[in-house]
Amino acid sequence: MVHFFLPETVVTDSQTVALAFYEESGKHIRTFSTDAKDKEDKLEVEAGANTFNWDLRYPKAKEVEGMILWWAGLSGPGTIRSG
Repeated sequence: MVHFFLPETVVTDSQTVALAFYEESGKHIRTFSTDAKDKEDKLEVEAGANTFNWDLRYPKAKEVEGMILWWAGLSGPGTIRSG
């Protein structure tokens, strides 16, 4: 969960707002943005306090025409926490 504050001028000036997530090594995982083309990467913001929840999943795999998945899915790997 990410909490962030945006001044009204940022939202009313139609500026792009983005949240980018990286691995500890610096490798980019995923970016959510107000001007994202894909619905699943779209970031909705408003002036003032905002909260963003992400399921910690990496981007999903690309689907290939005719692909058959018997016991698998296309969703990307997620973070597994123990106990």
